[in-house]
Amino acid sequence: MAVDRRRLLADLERLTNAHGPSGSEGEVERLMLELFGDLGDGTWQDDADSIVVHFKGHSSAGGIAVVAHKDEIGMIVKRVDMDGRVRVRPVGGLHPWAIGETPVEILLGEQSLAGVLSIGSKHVSIESPAAALKEGGALTWEAMWVETKLDAATLAARGVRPGRRVVIARHRKAPWWLGEDYVCGYNLDCRAGLAMLVASAHELAATPPAQDTWLIASSEEEIGGLGAVWSVGQVPASTVIALDVRCRRIPDREQRRSHPALQGPRRSVPSGCRRSHDRIGGGSWLRRADGGAHLVCQ
Repeated sequence: MAVDRRRLLADLERLTNAHGPSGSEGEVERLMLELFGDLGDGTWQDDADSIVVHFKGHSSAGGIAVVAHKDEIGMIVKRVDMDGRVRVRPVGGLHPWAIGETPVEILLGEQSLAGVLSIGSKHVSIESPAAALKEGGALTWEAMWVETKLDAATLAARGVRPGRRVVIARHRKAPWWLGEDYVCGYNLDCRAGLAMLVASAHELAATPPAQDTWLIASSEEEIGGLGAVWSVGQVPASTVIALDVRCRRIPDREQRRSHPALQGPRRSVPSGCRRSHDRIGGGSWLRRADGGAHLVCQ
């Protein structure tokens, strides 16, 4: 069965437009439940807030779990200054130089408040903190704030307080096409993976798998893979596959070994696991000492 390209891209657009910073993923959760519908033999949200869809296979032995995460990198309110400047810090691996000054939304339950992540006016003298940035200084979170044009008292009345999540404005998250074959977007990591999960669900509904299969839209990956760690452990799968975005051109083994980012101490194999010689898509397997889950490592 071929993947329905039109449906896949339509799902991807809806998913990239949705807000889902780590720990505040309700909008994406509702969308995933809608897209999964009744395709599986069972669908539920577990105690880690991951969405799980089960497809019964011809055999219950050697089950497979496929995971993609539903959260995105974003920001969190650290404090509100007396002048109304909303100070933020990253949630996940978000860097200020990667997004610069940009429209944002402060999430307030089912509503949001518009703002702009800003460094203020650039028409300043050397006494201004922004002057160092004009001279090529590093852009840091300490130099930025969210401007809403509201004072501190009004912001407090609206529910803006430390701990509120802040995300890139919705209109900035739409997919952007480069020709007909390439699409880019703010949070393709890992909304592309979620779209692939939904496409897989349609195929598995039409053609049941050989083994029991669980499709898992996991939570809080950007802050440590917390949802996947819990959710995978709650299903009797012996193989786990993580979906994620990757670069189009993969360097050969010698290039990877010589890459500066790979120099230095090597990561050790987790306790209770041993590295297998099996290979899948360039990733190595980890086999638990008790014969349990194999992990595909990218």
